[in-house]
Amino acid sequence: MKLLLIALLLLGFQMSHSADNPLLKDAVKAPPVVYWASLGRTESVKQLLADGASPNSVDEEGWSALQAAAENGYLEIVEILVRAGANIHYSFSGKTALQFAVSAKQEKVVRYLKSVGAK
Repeated sequence: MKLLLIALLLLGFQMSHSADNPLLKDAVKAPPVVYWASLGRTESVKQLLADGASPNSVDEEGWSALQAAAENGYLEIVEILVRAGANIHYSFSGKTALQFAVSAKQEKVVRYLKSVGAK
């Protein structure tokens, strides 16, 4: 994911909206819970969920917060999202959170997701 560009958008960084702007052309808009989950920011994810954010949030490309955390090996965030009701069977680009974790060799996340029924 293009995290720097997402960060700039979330922080209100003002840039020209011109189609010629190379920084904006590939920017992906993501709900805050997806963004912070992808960066491993546990406290931010907890707060967003406490404030009512959906644990099933996805960015405009289809990445879920659970997939982002799983692929990056953020076990605590994966556990928090699952306890909050994240769909462990959601598939984006043909892969579930478990499959992204397997591909990224995130063994602890893989074990946990399997223990809660992910396939």
